[in-house]
Amino acid sequence: MDNYIRFYKEVGKKLPEEYITYSHPGARIRERFIKDNLKEFQGTILDIGCGSGRLTEDRKVVGIDLSLEKLSRAKKRNKKGAFILGDIEGPLFIKENSFQSVLLSEVLEHLRSYNDTMKKIFSLMKPGGKILITTPHQLRKKIEFFSTDLLKSFGIEKGITGVKYIHRNFSKKELETILKKAGLRILEIGTIENELRGWGKIALILRKFSRIYLKISRCYLNSVYNFLSDTGLIKIQKMLFKEGVRLFAIAEKPK
Repeated sequence: MDNYIRFYKEVGKKLPEEYITYSHPGARIRERFIKDNLKEFQGTILDIGCGSGRLTEDRKVVGIDLSLEKLSRAKKRNKKGAFILGDIEGPLFIKENSFQSVLLSEVLEHLRSYNDTMKKIFSLMKPGGKILITTPHQLRKKIEFFSTDLLKSFGIEKGITGVKYIHRNFSKKELETILKKAGLRILEIGTIENELRGWGKIALILRKFSRIYLKISRCYLNSVYNFLSDTGLIKIQKMLFKEGVRLFAIAEKPK
């Protein structure tokens, strides 16, 4: 087993996704955005990197993930779904032109070869089929790797290379180029999660204390988000910050 597969299997086994990810207001904003947009997607959804299946729990779905533990949770959540233990960058034995709808949420940034993988995803889509993508937005400096510092408190010591693992961000131009190279036609591209821009910097002071940071930052950001929502100030926040921390794109395979 190579280090890439080993790392993501270990993350799937040890990192509590629901507790870490979806207790964060940014993730819930993204979840609402994805579910609202998927209402316009027809047929069975191919959910790549489906995790515990939360984003497609109420849909007919074929989910792919590297983690058996996450797939087990996904199956409990959506008993009618079909779930495949596999790597989208490896052999999957799925026929070409099989899916009308594809979801690729928070996966592109982790891929070893995103250009080749997008071409493979393109081949799995039916002509006229649509894909929804979300990925971190490059607002300032380019990022290629994250450290495992915040994962160590969950028993995840080793990354893919030393203590690092692949976690990129992309500019709009980069994402446009990736999609066009794959042969996709872009229908819409933009950003989301601008509601909390600027507030997260305060929580970063505690970043070196990994478990404390994860717990306090969630409580703090949830309090900020609730306050901004309840007072209506969130509208001003979104006016001040036009660009969000997440990129999204909706694209289709030409007929």
